[in-house]
Amino acid sequence: MPAHETKAHDFFGLTRRGRRRAVNQDQFLIARLARSASQLFSSLTHVDNQLWEHESEAHLLVVADGLGTGGGRLASSLAVEVLAEEIAAAARGYWGLDVDAEDQLVDRLEGAVRTAHERIVARKESNDWLEVSKAASTLTMAMLLYPRAYVLHVGDSRGYYLHAGRLRRFTQDQTMEETLLNIGALPEDQAGESGLDKVLTRSIGGDDATPSLGLVDVEDGDVLLLCTDGLTRHVGDDAVAEILARDLSAEQMCNELLAAALAAGSEDDISIIVGRMGVE
Repeated sequence: MPAHETKAHDFFGLTRRGRRRAVNQDQFLIARLARSASQLFSSLTHVDNQLWEHESEAHLLVVADGLGTGGGRLASSLAVEVLAEEIAAAARGYWGLDVDAEDQLVDRLEGAVRTAHERIVARKESNDWLEVSKAASTLTMAMLLYPRAYVLHVGDSRGYYLHAGRLRRFTQDQTMEETLLNIGALPEDQAGESGLDKVLTRSIGGDDATPSLGLVDVEDGDVLLLCTDGLTRHVGDDAVAEILARDLSAEQMCNELLAAALAAGSEDDISIIVGRMGVE
């Protein structure tokens, strides 16, 4: 189920059901949030239309990975839908951000996560969700007000950007393994062997939905990547960087990354969003 948006930047996204999955529990969204002004009528005899017919825009990129047999797809759907509604409402007032407005936007982002979390919990507690009480979702979002991206992250879906040929990750997996590594309770050489990399410490609809928030400044030529762990558990950073560094469209990059994950044996759902900055 591909979707794309092309303007000053080149965006593409796709999702693929895992080989052993009955349904695809991943969700993704690419949206353009725009505010424009154009002259309709005026008593002025001469107006430079370039001053009036100008469109400001932001782009919203979201991936979510549903958790819990039976309810994961519903959880990830609710998480993305609620977040998109809240961000669309918040973004209308935040073009040309100053410090105060930026703080307000960050507050709205946190509030959107709380709303999504509360909506999922409420559905889980209703009669039709009795059999899926463990349903939850990861959520990784980048709201691009070029050249700045506002990042929101819950769980272990990931965000990266390629700058000057170097791949950098701007999210940290919220898993038990990462927690133990950070406090020195798990040796680096045992990472990935304990199975704790699959135990989430935060999720939308879970016990703790506290998001991590951050900022990423991007430039023309940079590439953004958001993805679920169906990709990253099987394709290493070096291979990802090599694909993102090629002279390819965002659609071609998505397809190359998907092919690499499938070739490596991924049987999980895979969702990928790629954004190429400053494409004419």
